[in-house]
Amino acid sequence: MTKRKRKQGASPFGRGFSWMRSQPDTLEQALGYVDRLIDRGRFPEALERVTTLQAKYPQSPEPHYYAGYIHTQMGNLWEAVTGYEWALDLNGGPELWLPLGGLYLQLDLKALALHAFRNSRVAGIDSPEDNIPALIDILESEVDLMATDLNISRKKAARGLRLMEKGQEALQTGDYPACIRLNRQAIAQTGDWPPPHNNMSIAQFYNGQPQAAINTARAVLTSDPHNLQALSNIIRYLAWSGQKDTAQTYWHTLRDIPATNAYEQIKKAEAAAIAADDAAVYDILTGISATDAFPPAFQTQVDTFLAVAEANLGHTAAAKRRFKRLKRIDPRVTYLLKALQNRKPGPGISDRFPYFHSTQLVNRSTMDRLIDIVSRRDTLSEKEFRAQMDAFAAQYPQYVLIAEKFIYEEDQVLGGIQTLSFLGTPAAYDALHAFATGQRGTENDRMEALMALAQAGKLPPDTPINFWRNGQWEKVLLQSYNITDEREQPLPPEIEELMLRAHLAGEDGDDPEMERLLKKAMAINPDIREIHNNLGIIYARRNDMLTANRYFRRALEIDPLYVFPCCNLALDALANDAVEDARALLDPLNALTRLHPQEMTFLSYTRARLSLALKEYDNARNHIEISLQINPDFEPAQELMEHLSFLEKMEPLFSNAFIEKLHAQNLRKRQKQQTRLTTPHPSLAEALSIFTKDELTAIARATVSGGGWSTLRKADLLQRVHASLTDNTNLERLLETLTHRERALLQEILTDGGHILWDTFDSRFDNDMEESPHWIYHTPASMMGRLRLRVLLTETTTDGQLWLAIPAELRQPLANLLARGK
Repeated sequence: MTKRKRKQGASPFGRGFSWMRSQPDTLEQALGYVDRLIDRGRFPEALERVTTLQAKYPQSPEPHYYAGYIHTQMGNLWEAVTGYEWALDLNGGPELWLPLGGLYLQLDLKALALHAFRNSRVAGIDSPEDNIPALIDILESEVDLMATDLNISRKKAARGLRLMEKGQEALQTGDYPACIRLNRQAIAQTGDWPPPHNNMSIAQFYNGQPQAAINTARAVLTSDPHNLQALSNIIRYLAWSGQKDTAQTYWHTLRDIPATNAYEQIKKAEAAAIAADDAAVYDILTGISATDAFPPAFQTQVDTFLAVAEANLGHTAAAKRRFKRLKRIDPRVTYLLKALQNRKPGPGISDRFPYFHSTQLVNRSTMDRLIDIVSRRDTLSEKEFRAQMDAFAAQYPQYVLIAEKFIYEEDQVLGGIQTLSFLGTPAAYDALHAFATGQRGTENDRMEALMALAQAGKLPPDTPINFWRNGQWEKVLLQSYNITDEREQPLPPEIEELMLRAHLAGEDGDDPEMERLLKKAMAINPDIREIHNNLGIIYARRNDMLTANRYFRRALEIDPLYVFPCCNLALDALANDAVEDARALLDPLNALTRLHPQEMTFLSYTRARLSLALKEYDNARNHIEISLQINPDFEPAQELMEHLSFLEKMEPLFSNAFIEKLHAQNLRKRQKQQTRLTTPHPSLAEALSIFTKDELTAIARATVSGGGWSTLRKADLLQRVHASLTDNTNLERLLETLTHRERALLQEILTDGGHILWDTFDSRFDNDMEESPHWIYHTPASMMGRLRLRVLLTETTTDGQLWLAIPAELRQPLANLLARGK
């Protein structure tokens, strides 16, 4: 690789590296582009490119060096260490000891810094200030002082310190077993010295050993009751494990212990944050006059904590300024800034701003483990599934808090409800009950939580529950169902065969043949309820409701609780405005507790129709959602949901509460839509499949020449839009409707593999979450909305990350057209 040409002062080194060798053109060109991004200060984009190169060229030191350099510029010092160490392990050259030593020093890893600077001196490399010998002397003196304090040899002190610091590295990378092992080895050298014990307890907690972590922290406090780090740690372990009252007693002790350095200030502030003591967080982090300045590695955390404390204390303007600065560094604060800008007391439905995001309570591999257990639920017996979930919940009690964050703070309400249901611990059910019977959140979400409790048998049977609805408390009585595919009684083989042939004839549209076969079966046994119901359906299709209803009633004579004819009669009554007759027909079905999926789908749909007739829109939506949950492709329920949305939009009283409710529903629908695709390379058909008929109508208006799209069925719209987008002439016309900036962005995404992280797009161009999702009435104005409307970008979730992807079939045609300047 050739020497990088960097702007003056951009590189921490004054000369090229001897180990940078010639690379394949593709890597050389890619790194050249990264250089240009770095020179323009576009570090997040540069890092995204380099991360791809690290995966593609794992044995080349150059991408790892670049990663270390970029992370250094972004203030991600731990990640920078990983990059440089990786490059060094790949024979990156002794020049890397110098930046590594500097990073170690900033991270207060004194033994590792001493080792790096010694190696740098051996290689004949010094800093521009020629101060490496002085630094080595200072660090050696500190090791000597530590050895004297601990009454151990200098060799033991140096070895113990270095093992502990390697353990800190392992902790930062999420290698908790390695961290535990390294700190045990350090303890063997340094005895009761608290730091390796404290670090080991953190690794134990995140490694799924919460009680071991608590015991380790308590052991430190037994010999050193005022050890600030041990107190901070045990407050975290207890509070996140659900033992908040005990955690508060430790906080009362810690609150009066002064911090002696910046690191201790941060640990104390973390404990105050966990204890929800906002004033203490603010005072601790602003009272730096008597202590050192905060190391750069911790500055982002300090600023985030200060911004949250300011928001909770009502210092809104100061909090906004901090969040806006932090947004460039940590996109996760975006949701906090938006809540503050919207004058909300916290994000989502929370009544305060959180100091910790759910992703900070466990690492990624732990989340993957839960996903793996849940994904295998259908292949496990209930006993096996419960055993695995119980073991997981015991190892990671903080998952109850994570689920609560999903519900209250992070707009993942359904995910939080499902997580609590899967955990199935007393603490999880308590959290679920608190949400279901509280006043925060939408009625639909709280009802979902109530149903989850009922399904788990955690509600007293036949006992009304206090439920907050329409601004007041109501008594509601839930009913649970056992949905099963098992038939109560099998049909005789001869009749079973005739019924199957009749069903196939009906699917082919041959009603006369279907009727002939059903009547042949009826001649064999006239008391089969399914025969009469299906004959009624034939006559209903012929608009002969008199004959149809006669067959339906005969089916009910055979089985008074047979769902299909009962619902068919109720729907006919509703068609004739006989609402009370429909209610009377459906009421007896409340006695059912065991239903087939098709029965539950149709019954829920019919109940939704009755609720609409009664103008009970919330009940109607609940019933439709149940119907679609069982059968997402049930078109009558899909169409009814669209009709309900129209009725709600036309409702004359557009109060603020009603508008907020609609907005919350739209956000939930969008979030569900964002998870429907799970590949970074979705086909065009997959991209189109997530849209409703109204959305496809709007898409057709934007992408297909002509008109009359509202008169087409959904299947026809899908075909026309697909054909138009895969036609080069039409695609070229579509590109002409884009701005120069939008075309340039598409070209950049294509160069990057055809997809871009949603958060990256958002940080550069904002998003369309606040725009109306009803494209048929409101054309989006944001870049994200305009490109999604034209299906040039679609949302997809892969490995827990949300992406925007160009449909696979459009990538090469778009690349060709954009290359020609179209």
